[in-house]
Amino acid sequence: MSAKEDKEKIIKSFEEYNAIKGDVSKARVWVDRYYTPDSITHAPASGDMNFEQIKQYHAGQVGTLFPIYNLKNVIVEGDLACVQFSLSLNHQGTFMGISPTGKKFQCEGAMIIKRSGDKMGEIWFYMDMLNLMTQLDAIPAPVKK
Repeated sequence: MSAKEDKEKIIKSFEEYNAIKGDVSKARVWVDRYYTPDSITHAPASGDMNFEQIKQYHAGQVGTLFPIYNLKNVIVEGDLACVQFSLSLNHQGTFMGISPTGKKFQCEGAMIIKRSGDKMGEIWFYMDMLNLMTQLDAIPAPVKK
């Protein structure tokens, strides 16, 4: 695939993810469609995850946070892609031990994706967890000087 086709496929994958809207079974099918069976995701909040753990993570995320990704930048170079996003969330289920608050909030993040063929093989996922946890009142807001 060309860089343009790779970029279009990445954008389409996020559009499909946004359309899941809380449907856990669709989240699992989405992972099957876009991840290799030997994929691994590295994320500071969850640690390294294999394919089955990635499925569980996404099923949990769509079932508790109803995520909507707003892509800001997608850059493709060779077998690597970098995606910068703003993530809109709606806290409707227990997340990281935090009971549902019903709050809507946003945070920023980025992913580096190493593709294997036409699927995601290895992902490095970064999200502004301090801001996320502050918005959920899980931790106090940083003191402004």
